Amino acid sequence: MRKIVALMVLVGIFITGCNQANIPPTDPINNVNNPPGIDQSAIPNVEFTTEGFCSAIDKDMLLVQNKNGLQVINLATKQVVKEISSVGTQGVDISGDIVVWSDLRNENRNLGELGDIAKANADIFMYNIKTGEQKQITTDPSAQLDPKIWQNYVIWQDNRNDSGKEYPGKWSLYLYDLNTGKEQVVTLTLAAHSTYNIHDFRVVWEDDRNNTASNNVRGGDNLPQNNKDIYSYDIKENVEILIATGPLMESKPDVYGDFVVWEDRNNGTYNADIILYNISTKHKTQITKDKVNQADPKIFGNCLVWMDERRGTSSNDVFVNGHPPNSDIYMYNLKTQTERLLTGDGPQILPCISTNWVAFTLSRQVDPEIEVIRY
Repeated sequence: MRKIVALMVLVGIFITGCNQANIPPTDPINNVNNPPGIDQSAIPNVEFTTEGFCSAIDKDMLLVQNKNGLQVINLATKQVVKEISSVGTQGVDISGDIVVWSDLRNENRNLGELGDIAKANADIFMYNIKTGEQKQITTDPSAQLDPKIWQNYVIWQDNRNDSGKEYPGKWSLYLYDLNTGKEQVVTLTLAAHSTYNIHDFRVVWEDDRNNTASNNVRGGDNLPQNNKDIYSYDIKENVEILIATGPLMESKPDVYGDFVVWEDRNNGTYNADIILYNISTKHKTQITKDKVNQADPKIFGNCLVWMDERRGTSSNDVFVNGHPPNSDIYMYNLKTQTERLLTGDGPQILPCISTNWVAFTLSRQVDPEIEVIRY
């Protein structure tokens, strides 16, 4: 039997360094809003740009999804290492030499007629850059989507146990060990576990098992009443842990070592704040606190990044009071407790971070781009 441990979410956190997390005895972060005026000279230069919709990054290796399939790019040399064919890609990730993705090559029906990706036969695939081996990991005719990988562990969202397959669906998270070929179910309940990640033998996910809202409609990912919570699973200990179970929405978690970050809407508004939580010390810190939306947090070492709308919206077709969309990527350094603007003008979304690089999408209706900066 799996052990279940409930961890209370308390207050305070204390850390160091951008590439290694430690715990100095400091006070919780006291945030202020962005001061007027931006020092454009302090914004890093974009070092690499390529066509693409979304990306993942590990060390110097950038994985990009574009209209032709997948590309693996070495950022140190700016060279394409590998191009991988995919069909209707439904999520990508990279760790070391291993690329994983979900695609629709085994679906013979028209997706438009199906009406929902949950009804399609999407499978998980992997490719080893070093050996050239390609492998289909899943064969179930249901939908397996959005794989994430850390070392030899792959996790994905799977609805093989949902007989109805109607929105928002009854999904499970499945974990696969590339070394042993063993597959296991991670989540104990069937729910819309739509965002999750894995690092250092820990899985984190958003879970709506406690959601009793009647307005859980499509596109309601920013409704605070849709009460999603954050859970974690320790692979080594076979333990499920409650991370955040506030009365309103916590969503889109990421994990690095003992640290979990997420979007938090317990302020009761559509605009999320970024929260950081230490699993070992059971302490949390509110990283942002203002009246605009901050979303899609990612953490690596002692640096975390997110999309921030304090200078404009993230929707590439929305003008507010005549001003064009102008969302940014911000970074917070947990060692120095300082915040840094990383991007100039334009709607910049979906950040990811590795040892030296931050990549993000420059959102456009036509020809979106992946841009990369060195931090």
